Amino acid sequence: MSKYHAAFSLLVFSCVAHSATLVGARYSGSTTGLVIAPGQFARLEVTGLTTVLPQGNRFQQASTVPLPTTLAGISVMVTQAVPKGQVSMPAAMLSVEQVNSCADQSTSSPDCFITFLMVQIPNELSYNIGHAPATEITVAEGGAQSAAFAVGAVTDNFHVITSCDKGAQGICQSVVTHADGTLVSSQDPAGPGEVVVIYAWGLGGTLPFVPTGAVTPTPAPTTAIPGYNGVGVQLDFTPNAAAFRAVQFDLVAAYLTPGQVGLYQVNVQLPSAFPDLQACYDYTVLSNLTINLLGLMSFDAAQVCVADDQGLRPLRRGRGPK
Repeated sequence: MSKYHAAFSLLVFSCVAHSATLVGARYSGSTTGLVIAPGQFARLEVTGLTTVLPQGNRFQQASTVPLPTTLAGISVMVTQAVPKGQVSMPAAMLSVEQVNSCADQSTSSPDCFITFLMVQIPNELSYNIGHAPATEITVAEGGAQSAAFAVGAVTDNFHVITSCDKGAQGICQSVVTHADGTLVSSQDPAGPGEVVVIYAWGLGGTLPFVPTGAVTPTPAPTTAIPGYNGVGVQLDFTPNAAAFRAVQFDLVAAYLTPGQVGLYQVNVQLPSAFPDLQACYDYTVLSNLTINLLGLMSFDAAQVCVADDQGLRPLRRGRGPK
């Protein structure tokens, strides 16, 4: 099961008892439209549910794998149009969390609660380049089903995981590790020739196929974005550079991470020599290397710190997916 919480949000209001409205879909810090990709984790924000979790137990996480399709009596369905009708696919449920939005925190009225559903979008999701099938999401509890919310189905919807996705406050730092699993940081930067591991969601379908909610097996399945033999990678050594869709890039293999659910990794080997660098420093230079990742329909980037001084780091042994 993934040790990271998902950042992609579908904001759904008054979902069962009242008139429902889907008002946004985005990763944290992003303005991505209402789109989903196969295997992507999503965070649904729902009001209007009649379910109220017990006080002191308002966060419930799936305890089994494959992930269940119903948790705390709540389920999510993704439906797509097909030539002879439609096909409905249940999302896998990772967690259900409720937050009391009323001034009186002791109240248990359902109207006071916002419910956050962490789900994995079905890996069976279909898409056509340039003309995706009509796709909708519904939420249900106790047999009552919400209205359907239209979303776009795409091949990929990249998001590099950050510290904010894990609940950290303040500056969002990309989750990138050395090959031994320790975090790349300003105190422990990556060095020339090193292989760093970038963790992400939404990199699309894989070969071989992994069922929705299932633990990734060994050997690691690779991504299978149509027209891409991997993930595009471009390095930008400009301090504090933002993500951008590069025109020139190298293709690097991307994998699902064995033993996790829906967690991708991209292993990137850094060049043997760096250009002149401005060192990472406090809150002025947060990164001096931006690793842009590009898919067919989306892109994102990992902002990291690197340094030429190899004496500051212990010897590391490369490790990729098994």
